[in-house]
Amino acid sequence: MKNRGSFKFTSLILGMGCITVPLILSSCSARKGINFANFESYMSPELIEKLRNTGTNPVSFLYYPTNEDIEMKFKNYYDLAIPSSYEVITLLEKGELAKIDWTQFAQFDERHPDEWSDIKDGTSALESGMFSSTAEVTIYQIDSYLKNRHIIKDDESLLDYAIPYFLQDWMFAYKDFENKGEIPNLKNPENWDDILKEISPVQNKNLDPRFKPKAGRRIGMVDDSRSVYDMCRLIQTNGQDVNPPDGINTISDYKKTYQELTSKFTENDNYFYINSDSYQILYALADPYGLSSSIAYNGDALYAATGANVPEWEQKYNQNNFFVSKPKQTLVAMDMVVLNKNIKKASESKKKDMYHLLYKTVLDGCFEENNSDGIGKEENGSYAYGPMINFDYTFYTSPLYNLDSYILDDGDGYFKTNFPDKYKLLSKIYTISDDMDEKNFLEKPLSNLNKSNMYHAYIEEKGKI
Repeated sequence: MKNRGSFKFTSLILGMGCITVPLILSSCSARKGINFANFESYMSPELIEKLRNTGTNPVSFLYYPTNEDIEMKFKNYYDLAIPSSYEVITLLEKGELAKIDWTQFAQFDERHPDEWSDIKDGTSALESGMFSSTAEVTIYQIDSYLKNRHIIKDDESLLDYAIPYFLQDWMFAYKDFENKGEIPNLKNPENWDDILKEISPVQNKNLDPRFKPKAGRRIGMVDDSRSVYDMCRLIQTNGQDVNPPDGINTISDYKKTYQELTSKFTENDNYFYINSDSYQILYALADPYGLSSSIAYNGDALYAATGANVPEWEQKYNQNNFFVSKPKQTLVAMDMVVLNKNIKKASESKKKDMYHLLYKTVLDGCFEENNSDGIGKEENGSYAYGPMINFDYTFYTSPLYNLDSYILDDGDGYFKTNFPDKYKLLSKIYTISDDMDEKNFLEKPLSNLNKSNMYHAYIEEKGKI
């Protein structure tokens, strides 16, 4: 597994530098090359170097902190980007995405001409078996949403405009170095309310000492107003919806939803460690003397459970002292790679390079066997295929069927080979259920006024915990 920590800090500096360079360059000079934009630390540095050497057009990697930055800059400054699914919907509604020509990918995979010959568009790609069952269910649900609102045609698919990059789900992780064991009520929670009943000092008068703030033993949580809202909204609707009601919601409305969390903790007792940099949270969770627990995405919990690349920490954790609690009703997020519609104005050379970048990032090796000689094959000490290189760095759940199967295989799979003493724990964290309802995970785009009201409510409420 490659270290993503050192790159995290570098990308924050270099990425912000790329974004704040005078944008007068972007629509002309930058268009001579290819601008590939992503969230900071969401791509392996090794894969980035491989992608830089793809084709004849120079590739620049730009970083942004939020999906809203993509929305502002995508049309004029980015050739490829990796937004979350709700931002994909917004870009589709604005007409800024290119329709993906799936017949372009066959030229980059000489080993599997028969498989590619059957794939002509997003619909046939979805039926090809290249994606995991969880990814397929997610795509079908978003397809339904898009078609019902006439954002795409009935004979189109989300895959005609975006290709999955990775999946994540929202969960609770906690540690145990006092031999107290796993908490029974946290083994199979139905909803987030079941978790809060166990870790809240307001609701649980016999609160486990692991959840009492002391010398850094706090609960970590990423500083993201939308993800925190989704969790609170699931509690408010008894697991039925992550989205606010239709129409304009006031700051007071949003505060009421956030209070599903904040009212469960005594004010000003510093129960939570909240940080916008998820690496700081997972590092603190991995530290044996750091956070006792965290509300986090599963990829970050995976990284913490493997010691955050600190060897002495990695040895400390196993399924007997690192536990996860996944509600059946929880947020599932999917990020996807998209192409700017201006690709149709690009030269043939640039167009080919953009499709090659897209292929190497998310589809490279997708028809290889799901074993160490297939998708897990190594060449010169490194994995041969882009998505596998990326997983080895990010630990986010793959949407590819063969990669997903190889990672979880209990014979010579990735977890069993690299972490034999904790592969069951890691498999549990990694796995995202395909038994889900559209309402549980699909974030709808918000109007600017709703975004503003949600953010202001969040700022007021998070200060209480």
